[in-house]
Amino acid sequence: PPLVKVMGGITHIIFHEKLGWTGSIVAYRVASIIFVFLTFFFLYLYAFALVGHYVALLTTAMFFCLPRLFFHSHLLAFDYPVAALWLMTIYALQRGEEDRRWHFAAGFFLGLALLTKINAMFLYIPVLLYIVFIQSPGILKLPLGCSLWKEEKFRKAILSLAIFTAIPAVMFIVLWPSLWDAPLDRIAAYLAFHSPHL
Repeated sequence: PPLVKVMGGITHIIFHEKLGWTGSIVAYRVASIIFVFLTFFFLYLYAFALVGHYVALLTTAMFFCLPRLFFHSHLLAFDYPVAALWLMTIYALQRGEEDRRWHFAAGFFLGLALLTKINAMFLYIPVLLYIVFIQSPGILKLPLGCSLWKEEKFRKAILSLAIFTAIPAVMFIVLWPSLWDAPLDRIAAYLAFHSPHL
């Protein structure tokens, strides 16, 4: 997927070619630092909402000091970006309880995650569990004979499923130019390539 590669190219142009502030390799890796910042920012917001300011600061500091994460924060690998976007999606999903506009943000973040690494597809599992058990509790207990569309729980679940299906799917195709000439064939080849190690 193109997101991290394109961002690395943009940061290389800005910080190495135009401004001359860094060497070539470091300039590419600035893109990864953007995702490190986003991870800290959203992890802090999430922890702050749950446990308060001081624990949120300690949480983000301890997270950064984990050896593997510290190592990956210095690389232009896909692991940190997809972890950042995973966290951002879940955060926006939970904020959607207060303001449904956050669901559109969550769909957008999920689309970016899909444009980062294939394992972002596993995000659909917690998203689906959230829609069924948290956002629309009792939807599975609705009687089969009832008019489902009259049930608010059912309408909310369908709207959320539409958001989390349509927005990421459109972003995945529109923002990945190499899919444009043969989207189905290219997506099938992409999935087939990665299927041995999923």
